[in-house]
Amino acid sequence: KTNRLVRAEILLREAERKDRERQIAALELRSPRREKAEQKKYRDLVEGIDQGVVWSMAADTLLSTFVGPSAERILGFPAADWSSEPDFFGSRLVPEDRPAFSEALEKVSKRRKGAELDHRFRTADGRVVWLHTGLRFATDPETERGEIRGLSVDISRIKEAENALLRSKARSDFLAAASALLSESLETETALGHFSRLSVDRFSDWQSVDLLDGDGKLRTAAVSHRDPEAEAEIRERSIRFPVDEVLRTGRSVLVPTVSEERIAEWFPDPENRSTVSAAQPRSLILVPIPVRGKTVGTLTFVSSTSEYGDDDRTLAEDLGRRSGTALENAALYVQAQEAGRARDEFLSIASHELRTPLTPLKLQTQSLR
Repeated sequence: KTNRLVRAEILLREAERKDRERQIAALELRSPRREKAEQKKYRDLVEGIDQGVVWSMAADTLLSTFVGPSAERILGFPAADWSSEPDFFGSRLVPEDRPAFSEALEKVSKRRKGAELDHRFRTADGRVVWLHTGLRFATDPETERGEIRGLSVDISRIKEAENALLRSKARSDFLAAASALLSESLETETALGHFSRLSVDRFSDWQSVDLLDGDGKLRTAAVSHRDPEAEAEIRERSIRFPVDEVLRTGRSVLVPTVSEERIAEWFPDPENRSTVSAAQPRSLILVPIPVRGKTVGTLTFVSSTSEYGDDDRTLAEDLGRRSGTALENAALYVQAQEAGRARDEFLSIASHELRTPLTPLKLQTQSLR
């Protein structure tokens, strides 16, 4: 009986052992399946990102270890290029944004903290796109090496909208400030001088106001330049861009790109041409100053840093109209002042005559004698 109990216990333990082995085998079988399922889920998630690029690089060498399939479509570089050099991603940023990106990498790598930043990236075809990149530190489960993983989302359209709003606000603020300057003083020369200086601060690098006098001759009422020395030379030499077409037609002229050939055509005098070339005009807008349907002068806006476009032209035309309104108001004020003086003089004479009505008669009688 004892032997039978011993054999039964041995058989029971053997059965329990085999059952545990089957359970372990089942778990080992399910684990790779689960891992493959997780990998597929992650891969589907990465491939489903349309406007972003998922990538990773080794924390120590900065060599690319992974890049999502959307990289080539968004940025133009195939996956093979990413592993061709250390920090492939960072080296394609515009130079002004690289220091901030390097600081973010160092923060993530050393402090194991996440980081986010907006930056510009130059694509394979030379375009510059805005990206919002999130960074975090992770450990590769296979190699147990530290990785910096990133998700870079294309935010170019958002940045364009933000910049458009900023430009619109800047234009509105500029128009409001210009209107205030033009209307705060009825002294024409003073108001135009303040307006010209404001234009250089907000809209141009070189600005001038030219007005027709009573004889139809053009004179410069105000001129400003960012460089005081250039401004002094422009004043001394009375340099003015050709505005005959604007005065004749009453329509504005936009020159998006000012070439050396155009400068030579406009300024045949060698010294004037040298002065203008030294100012490096890149783009030009000429607009009329209208008063009651007649062009009484012109505004000239010159940019040395960027090209003017249609929106800038519209803004300049608005400034021309506001300048015309200011000139008309100043002229009406002068006329009102003159009319007031004439009225006061007439009333003074009339009052005197009414007080001494016999004086003229006596004078006439004396003259007859």
